[in-house]
Amino acid sequence: NAHGSRLYLLNVASGKLMLLPVDPDVREADWSSDGGKLLALSEGANGVGDLGPATSSWLVSMADSSHPQELTGLPPTIELAAWTPDSGSIVYLAQAKHDAPPGYADLYLYNTAAKTTRDLSDGFKGSMRHSLPVPLADGSVVQLVELGFHGKAARYASGASEPEVVALPPSDVSALETNAQGKGWLFLGSGGGDPQKLYYTADLQSSPTPVKTPPLAPERLLSVAPKRLQWKSESFTIDGRLYL
Repeated sequence: NAHGSRLYLLNVASGKLMLLPVDPDVREADWSSDGGKLLALSEGANGVGDLGPATSSWLVSMADSSHPQELTGLPPTIELAAWTPDSGSIVYLAQAKHDAPPGYADLYLYNTAAKTTRDLSDGFKGSMRHSLPVPLADGSVVQLVELGFHGKAARYASGASEPEVVALPPSDVSALETNAQGKGWLFLGSGGGDPQKLYYTADLQSSPTPVKTPPLAPERLLSVAPKRLQWKSESFTIDGRLYL
């Protein structure tokens, strides 16, 4: 479409393709676990987002797919979103609440029935990485975060005031995926000058195992282990890396 990407629904049994009346330009879509609802994020037609945050969120019910509902409780700065396993809430990244420049996100939980929002990462000393949140059946959410120079996986338990930073051996975790049951995890990790590797772990608590893959970096690629530097400037602690 000249005005942006549109959202279609294909009935596999009948082969019928239906255009859903959701505003263009659709950039993200996520099914609820029960298959009864679809969440779509649209940036708006004709590059309207160039003038400022303009993402709209749409709820498409399979019981009445011709009449999507705009979720006005979700902000125009929303970036990525996923349904919780009970299909009752949406976990998403959007502009951070406190003293952050554009592009820095907090992790939020939106209850679609009560229309209430909770900032799960309020007060967190790091920042959220631009990666899809992973809601789990026990009510917790796993999210990639940045602490200094390092990417880590953090688990936000239901009702907890602080996240649990998962102690995975690589110093930097850059991607994280799990299956529908949350009982197996794959992640990309690197650190100490070592090239990036793919790892598997059963539950984020067990020691991860490297997965044999084709080379992820060019052969004979030279790398060095960085040296971590830290210094003070007034009340600030500044971290750095030195490569020699």
